[in-house]
Amino acid sequence: MGKSGQCGDERATVLLVDDSAINTRMLAHALSEYNTLVASNGPDAINLALTHHPDIILLDVQMPGMDGFEVCRLLRRSPKTKDIPVIFLTGLMEPGSVARGFQAGAVDYITKPFEFAEVKARLATHLDLCRTRRALAVQNRLLENKLREQRLNIELARRILGLVNGVCPRYVDLADGLALFCLPIAVPCRVEGGDHYFVRTLHSQEASAQTVISVKDQSGHAVNCILRSIATDLFHNAILSHRPSIPMEDVLARLNSALCGSGFFKGDDFCTGVTAVIDHRDLTLRYSSAGHPPIFLIREEEVRPLPTGPSEGNLPFAVHADLPFRSGSARLVPGDRLLFYTDGVLDLAGQRRGAPFRHPDLARLLAECLEKGHRRASDLVAALLASLTPYPPADPAFKEALPDDFTLLAIEVEAIQGEERQAFVPAAFSSIDALIEAVLDFIGIADEQFAMAVHEAVLNAWRHGNRQQADLPVEIAVWRGNDDNVAVRDQGSGFDSSEIVDPTSELARVRECGRGIFIMRKFAAAVRWRKQGREVILSRNRGVLPVAPWSSSFSLWR
Repeated sequence: MGKSGQCGDERATVLLVDDSAINTRMLAHALSEYNTLVASNGPDAINLALTHHPDIILLDVQMPGMDGFEVCRLLRRSPKTKDIPVIFLTGLMEPGSVARGFQAGAVDYITKPFEFAEVKARLATHLDLCRTRRALAVQNRLLENKLREQRLNIELARRILGLVNGVCPRYVDLADGLALFCLPIAVPCRVEGGDHYFVRTLHSQEASAQTVISVKDQSGHAVNCILRSIATDLFHNAILSHRPSIPMEDVLARLNSALCGSGFFKGDDFCTGVTAVIDHRDLTLRYSSAGHPPIFLIREEEVRPLPTGPSEGNLPFAVHADLPFRSGSARLVPGDRLLFYTDGVLDLAGQRRGAPFRHPDLARLLAECLEKGHRRASDLVAALLASLTPYPPADPAFKEALPDDFTLLAIEVEAIQGEERQAFVPAAFSSIDALIEAVLDFIGIADEQFAMAVHEAVLNAWRHGNRQQADLPVEIAVWRGNDDNVAVRDQGSGFDSSEIVDPTSELARVRECGRGIFIMRKFAAAVRWRKQGREVILSRNRGVLPVAPWSSSFSLWR
């Protein structure tokens, strides 16, 4: 028996409590990757828990003398053991027995006879949540101390939230040459803010890749909004990381349960949210709203709110622990746009017009923008913002005019349209510089900084992809979507683009390569690799709205 890992990086310790020696031996063998403690009765279990403080307890319900319910109640009363998760082992499946177990303080139950794969999966889930809770508790204590000292660093808290959620990708590649274009506009009305969002792609062995889009709005405007935002998305991301293939409705139910039990939501605190999951293979969209404004699905010139029907009735998060979450679905097609937003968008419009502004009013305003020819997501958002306020989002006057936090997230299923291609064979040019000049003439984009990014992409394709073989062509493709896009394709064997080292990191400083990647990322709005690393796509923002720096943050979950 080693010492407890306390849900940390060391091996976790599991206390097995069962009056059957056969059961405890089988469980200990199945859980050999953990440290295990064994007790055969209630008093011994309590003493071991107080002495060794295990990370989790598997507790038999039916034992002679003190049964599992009483053991669990006593553990919950002690400050030393009240936070240790308890999973009941039971052959009792009556609803009353299950309810009695949760009332005693258990977090889950496993029925006998054991399915050891299930035991290990449930154990891993609750240990993962335990780590998250303890990390949150440590962070919360640090932030509360700063608050008591009246020196709370809100900027630090926002950076922590940025660390949790990462930078929203500008593009997410789908199947068949499609991509999701993502454009977020988020401005808090006060320094702390209560709106938060993330766009995250999940990969699992059980299903095709999926992109999860979440927009949430914390109640109130107090300082603790940012703390609840951190807690909410930490839980959400932890559940997605551990169980990437479970249905969205189960993810939201688990999130709600975790928030209700976290202690971060007091009194009238709650959180609204809208979640969408897009399947990369067939473009199925599943969506669910938890007391949040609907998503708008914009297909051609039709603006349709989602959800409509049963999923409209979901309550906000952290209102009640045992809530079901209903959802709806739709099949997206290329060119579809999705608009996510918070109430701050409606409040800003209502303030400017001097009258209440509701979701149908926003739908009509979007339809007017479409009628004026603003079809692309970026153009549509720019036209919508211009109709709401005379100030661009980066102008301090925009923030000063806000009655509430303002969040707008536009998504478009973008296809490559109007692509022009040309192959450039280095042998036909006097030098690599002459080849690059010909490429820049072909793309015809008069932007010196973006030209530097294209220069490096062509140089990398010739040097690293084609291995400086003068007879191998470098192919260039140009098309216009929400951005101006240039694809540079080499004829090499490719590489794993997920293993590219951050060119600003300590490791990259001692390497001879990395300069080209740094320049491409610095001077392009987005950089992404396809075709197993043989093609790099550089995107140039056409100046409709500003682009967040690519290196401003990263995600804990990648």
